Amino acid sequence: MIAIQPLANSLTGLQRATDRTAAELGLRRTNEELARIEARHSTASRALAEAQLALEQGRRRKNGLVVAVALGAPAVLFCMVGTAVPMVAFSAGEQTMSYALSGVMCVTTNLALLLGVLAAVFAVRALRLPRPTLSSGRAKQATAVAQAEVSASAAELQTKQAEVEKLRRAASRDEG
Repeated sequence: MIAIQPLANSLTGLQRATDRTAAELGLRRTNEELARIEARHSTASRALAEAQLALEQGRRRKNGLVVAVALGAPAVLFCMVGTAVPMVAFSAGEQTMSYALSGVMCVTTNLALLLGVLAAVFAVRALRLPRPTLSSGRAKQATAVAQAEVSASAAELQTKQAEVEKLRRAASRDEG
């Protein structure tokens, strides 16, 4: 029995050394996998940010043009009314316009001018915005794909980080 005890102790020490080596190799491999997952996560996050930027740029540009058209349409209408008032008055045989008709003409013309200027300002501002790098449909599709990839890589990162921590604890436990 005395000869068996040192053999058992050396087997236990050998087992600890083997476990520590396995944990260190596993830790190295898992750290490499973690680095690959972090790179994939970073790439997916950049792709998501770019797709969201393209969506936002497209949305801002489109909204500016919609406002320009919404202001421009009544401007044209008021301009037509302002122009039509004297034509109607003169075609009715009047040589001069009444104050009421002159007032209508002035108001509609001024409104047309004001709305036209506002429409032009909104159109210019919208067209000065950078063009989106992707069309709206492609940006939405890219956003969905990138969001899925970010979510998947984040979950994978969490799992690998837990695995790394577990291997670190195992390697440090076997050292003592």
